[in-house]
Amino acid sequence: MASAVQNGTFPAMDTMAPTPEALTSDPTTPAYFTTEQHLLMAVWLGFIGSFGFVANLLTVLVFWCFKSLRTPFHLYLGGIALSDLLVAALGSPFAVASAVGERWLFGRAACVWYAFVNYFLSIVSIVTMATMSFSRYWIIIRPQSAPRLDTVYGACVVNAFAWCYSFFWTIMPVLGWSRFTQVAAMTVCSLDWDHHTPLSKSYIPVAFLTCLFLPLGVIIFSVFKTTMHLRRAAEVEDEVPNEVRAGRKTTRITLVMAGCWLVAWLPYACMALVIAAGGRVSPTVEVLATKFAKTSYIVNTIIYLVMEKEFRKSLVLLLFCGRDPFDIQIEQPAYEKADVYVERLVTAEPMVEMEAVNVRPAQQEPARAPFGTPL
Repeated sequence: MASAVQNGTFPAMDTMAPTPEALTSDPTTPAYFTTEQHLLMAVWLGFIGSFGFVANLLTVLVFWCFKSLRTPFHLYLGGIALSDLLVAALGSPFAVASAVGERWLFGRAACVWYAFVNYFLSIVSIVTMATMSFSRYWIIIRPQSAPRLDTVYGACVVNAFAWCYSFFWTIMPVLGWSRFTQVAAMTVCSLDWDHHTPLSKSYIPVAFLTCLFLPLGVIIFSVFKTTMHLRRAAEVEDEVPNEVRAGRKTTRITLVMAGCWLVAWLPYACMALVIAAGGRVSPTVEVLATKFAKTSYIVNTIIYLVMEKEFRKSLVLLLFCGRDPFDIQIEQPAYEKADVYVERLVTAEPMVEMEAVNVRPAQQEPARAPFGTPL
C-alpha cells in the first residue's frame, strides 16, 4: 500500500495495509483527505459513472437495434461497450457512496465484489481488443483458412473466449491466489499490490504478463502486420479496393481504442509495479492514478462517434425516433427497412416509408362518405 505522511493527517504505517478481516465499515477509521477532497472525488466518480452508463447503454442499443451494425467487427465493439456499461452500473455506486462517506462503507464482501467487478471488466476490455485485432489480422491475411471467423457466430465465440479468459484470471484472487483489499485512501477496493506473501508475489507477475503485456503484444503485432499487408495491397491496385478501405478503418479504430485504454491505465499499472516491487507511493498519487483509470469507461463511445459515421448516423436515428435532422450522409445505409426493433423502442406506431405511399389526386377518386354516416 501507499506510504503515509506521519503528521497527524494520515494514519500510521501499521494501519496502511489492513488484513481482509479488518475491512469493515468502522466509522473510526481515519480519513486520508479532507471532506472537500472526498466530495471532489465523489463528483468525478459520479460524472464518470453516469456518463459512462448512459453512453454505453446507447452504444449497446445502437448495435442491438440496427441490423446493418450486426457485423462481426461491431459485435466486438458491442462486447467492449457492454463491459463498460456493467462496470459503470455495478461499480460506480459503491465508489461514489464511499467517497462521500470518506471511507469504505460496505464491508468485506462488498469490497471483494467491487474489486472483482472492476478488475474483471477492465481485463475484458483489453482482451477483447486483442482478440478483435487478431481476428481482423487473420481474416485479412489468411481469409481462406478462417471462413467461420468472419461471421456473427465466430465473433460470438471469440467474445465468449475473451470473457472466460478474463474471468479465469480474475477469480484467482477470490480463490486465494493473492487477494482484494482496500486501496486509494481506503475508499475503494482493488488487488492488493502490497501483499508480500509467496502466493501474491507469484500472482502479480503472472497477472501483468497475461492480462496486460500479452494482450498489448497481440494488438501491436496484429495491427502492424495488418497495416503492412493493406499497404502492399493498395500499392498493386490502381484504385484502393473497398476491402482495403474497410480494413484500414477497423485497424485505425482498434489502434485508437487500445491507445486510449493504455493511456488511461498506464499510470495505475506503473503505480502497481512500484508498490509490488516494494516501493512507496503517496496516497495522492495512488488516488489520482486510480480515478484517472476510470476514464477508460467513457472514451470508447466517443471514439465510435468520431471515427464511425455509420454508428453516428444510427445513433442520431435512435435518438430522434427514426429522423436525421443533421442529414448525415454515408456510403451505405445505416439502417435497413426491417429494423422493427427501433420502431418498438422509439415510437408506438410503425414508421411509414415515404416511397411506399401512393398518393392519388383528389379529382381522380372523389372522397366517399364513411360507412354508417346518415344521408
